[in-house]
Amino acid sequence: MAPDPSPQAPLEEWARRGGHWQVVVSTPERTTVALLTCDGGEEMERVEVDGPALHDWLAGRTSSAD
Repeated sequence: MAPDPSPQAPLEEWARRGGHWQVVVSTPERTTVALLTCDGGEEMERVEVDGPALHDWLAGRTSSAD
């Protein structure tokens, strides 16, 4: 099976494995999301996506807790 090329796929996979994510900045031009440890205490990586796709998918959510 081919990997999911959708911009939200890394966030969904991270959450599925028990991690949390937090939006750093989200505009139609660029979205940056921090991937956090399972206890939400440490940033492990960032996902940066150009264009509106991830911004639209977030639909105002600011974290995986929303």
